[in-house]
Amino acid sequence: MKHALLCLSVLFAPPLHAESLCGVSDVDFILDQIEGRWAADGNVSVESETLSVFKPLPDVVVIGPDHRLTTRMTRNMGLTPELDVAAAPYDVDAVDDMLDTVEAAWIADAVSDTPCGPEELTQLSAEVRVDDVITGHVTLIPYFTDRVVLIAEVETRGDWGLAFVTHGLLLTRADEPE
Repeated sequence: MKHALLCLSVLFAPPLHAESLCGVSDVDFILDQIEGRWAADGNVSVESETLSVFKPLPDVVVIGPDHRLTTRMTRNMGLTPELDVAAAPYDVDAVDDMLDTVEAAWIADAVSDTPCGPEELTQLSAEVRVDDVITGHVTLIPYFTDRVVLIAEVETRGDWGLAFVTHGLLLTRADEPE
């Protein structure tokens, strides 16, 4: 009986790693693969003339069937930006720089089993803008069908002057709500 249960658990176990998206250029295919709810773990950095803060930023990110992105940041702005191919994709050095900026270099380790670097991945981006007060972009780097790196670079203007807000998050599949 014990051997039968072991065989069944091996046969019906989920795969250890999801599919790599290296070299995949079909944007609709990629968006279909990453559609859904994601648990986000990482940090946010806020830098201004008078402020320098790093803070953990757990979140739930949703990539909708309409290719729209919802994060805590976009919800707070009242936006649901549409994802498209990134006009200025990140290379490996830029990804490392952004993750160092938010003190989340561990995210690079979480996707280090990829057979390629970010230059060989189709990166998806969305502009975020609220008048001239908040401007920037959010970029998704889908390394695997179960692991996506999110980098957001946003400038915020206010009475305090100009603040640079950077997010570095690792997205992993979230359980669907019941």
